Amino acid sequence: MARMTDDELLALIEAREGESYGYGTGALSDKRAEALDRFLGEPYGDEREGRSQVVATDLRDTILWAMPQLMRVFLGGDELVRFEPRGPEDEDQARLESEYINWLALERNDAFQNIYTAVQDALLLGSGYVKVWWDVNEDIQTETYFGKSEDELAMLLNDPSVEVIEHSEYPDPNGGGVYMDPNGLPVQSPAPMLHDVKLKRKYREELAKYEAVPPEEILVHKTTRTISLQAASFVEHRRLMTLSDLREMGYKVSDDDFTADDWIGSEEETARDRYEEQAMLEGVDADPSMRRVLYRECYMRVDIDNDGVAELRKVCIANKKVLDNDEADCVPFAAFSPIIFGHRHQGLSFYDLLDELAKIKTALIRGMLDGIYLSLNPRTKADVNRVNLDDLLVSRPGGVVRVNGDPNTATAEMVTPDVGGTALSGIQYVDAWKQDASGINPYFQGGQTLDAQALNKTASGVSQLITQAQSRIEAVARSLSDGLRDLFLLLHQVTLKHATKAEKIRLSNQWKPVDPREWVRRSNLTIQVALGAGSKEMQAAQLQQVLAAQMQLMGAGIAKPEHVYNAASRWTQAIGFRNPDEFWSDPTKQPPQPPPPNPVVQAEQIKAQTTLQVKQAEMQAQAADDQRQFQLEQQRMQAEMQSKQFEAQLQAEIDRYKAQLDAQLEREKAEMQRQTQLQIARMNAYTQRQSATKEKLAGGIKVRRNGRPN
Repeated sequence: MARMTDDELLALIEAREGESYGYGTGALSDKRAEALDRFLGEPYGDEREGRSQVVATDLRDTILWAMPQLMRVFLGGDELVRFEPRGPEDEDQARLESEYINWLALERNDAFQNIYTAVQDALLLGSGYVKVWWDVNEDIQTETYFGKSEDELAMLLNDPSVEVIEHSEYPDPNGGGVYMDPNGLPVQSPAPMLHDVKLKRKYREELAKYEAVPPEEILVHKTTRTISLQAASFVEHRRLMTLSDLREMGYKVSDDDFTADDWIGSEEETARDRYEEQAMLEGVDADPSMRRVLYRECYMRVDIDNDGVAELRKVCIANKKVLDNDEADCVPFAAFSPIIFGHRHQGLSFYDLLDELAKIKTALIRGMLDGIYLSLNPRTKADVNRVNLDDLLVSRPGGVVRVNGDPNTATAEMVTPDVGGTALSGIQYVDAWKQDASGINPYFQGGQTLDAQALNKTASGVSQLITQAQSRIEAVARSLSDGLRDLFLLLHQVTLKHATKAEKIRLSNQWKPVDPREWVRRSNLTIQVALGAGSKEMQAAQLQQVLAAQMQLMGAGIAKPEHVYNAASRWTQAIGFRNPDEFWSDPTKQPPQPPPPNPVVQAEQIKAQTTLQVKQAEMQAQAADDQRQFQLEQQRMQAEMQSKQFEAQLQAEIDRYKAQLDAQLEREKAEMQRQTQLQIARMNAYTQRQSATKEKLAGGIKVRRNGRPN
């Protein structure tokens, strides 16, 4: 069979929109707009010039008085929900998942802001909505490090989320030096390298998020018969978004894909902000990427493939263009309602309870103020033929009114009956009516008036009034808790579906491993809220009495340590401390006490201990003797080693001295040989000179003899 086309799907969606609660032209949307006007104190529109225009703000006052009580109920403790285990073997796992989801809802999301907004929407408009989704947040940060070693640099770069932008290296100015190698030779050690590095680190956080959604953005098909939306046939979340927003969501859209939409919104959608600044946003931005389009996120049960079975689909539309059409496993919205209206999704609001009373009170206050004004500024009857009307109409201190004749008969003040007392009684009656309708009385508000009725109230009577008001608030809280139940189930379901890794989370002051991939889908949980227990002060007083009784009955075996621990823990929470484990130890988690020892076994243990001690003493004595022998042997070996070292040193000294003597003898011998050779050379030279002289002398005498004249 043929699959449903986009045009057929759009036509079906538009038809279901017209059949839904909150449709822009429906009665519910108009009522919500009027409720917002009453909360903001806007005029009714029937005001007359010169008359009182006061608007009673009972609706706003009642909601603002109820909100702190409800928020204390829901967020007064550190555990809001608790998942029920499937069996005894699932106790620890269910407790771990409860701790994680509470941590996720209360600490990793803005719990107060979102739950406060949804609850306030429910009180004012009959329904409040919270949307749950899986959020992937990526953040890039730049980090710079200086003087890092090789190992430190390697540790930084080992992170896959790190990308190096800049890097420089240089020798450590305080590193390097000279050391001796095994041969005793000096070796120059190079300085280690240091690194300056600039990194780009990518942080990625994935977790379930939730946010309060304005009711005017939500459409719910009128066939929905419960506050919960999980079985609804059609739920739509519509809001204005820019083309840039769509691109950030991953949609590939161009500026020409969308034309200006003819959707102008409803009176409800503009009722929250009627200031001129809001109107300025209606203009067209000059930047094409900031062009706004109507984005519709629809969750509907439809037979998309014409197989005869409707399945849950998620269809995303921008103006008239289908962007997504995928399977969905849940409707990601939790709905809140303060007063359940049977067999209908839309519940009753405080506006439904108090609007008519506010109108009556507004009329009474206006009438009373107008009467007081007329009493203080009475009208005057005048004879137009005897009084100068210009003088009469101009009222000023010391003014003169010209009168022809007796002034006492020419003018007369008209007496306005005093209706202030009657109007005040009517206002008090309306206030009492309002208290009956809403359950909020002055004693519960903390604003007791000092009238005779209040002063004559006994302590028990006032306590009874407070208890009655608390019961009414508790009934409202029980209705709203259904929305909390869906919210926490959605957080669990979304985490189970999308989580991709295990991580360690600090839960209950301990680091615990959490791996949502190992979870199972859960459908049963308990809302842990302060319902039916009275005020915190009353709880604390009652728990003190319980603790006193437990201490008296401990000896009788009626009260056990775990019972005392439970009472002490609740008392600690009642006086304002969120974590009782900081003050008390759970006796059930303490290790069991050992049984008393058997006398026979104890005697054998003593005997064995004595024998062991004797053997230990003997072993210690033997060890001491062995130690002494070892020390003597060490001393002997040391003396022997010292003697050998002395002999070696003495022999080395003898050898050195002998070497010196040998060297000296060699030098003296060489010197004697040199002197001998020198003497011989001198003698040879002398002999040669003598011979030469003789020869010279012998030659000279012969010449003279021959040359003598005869």
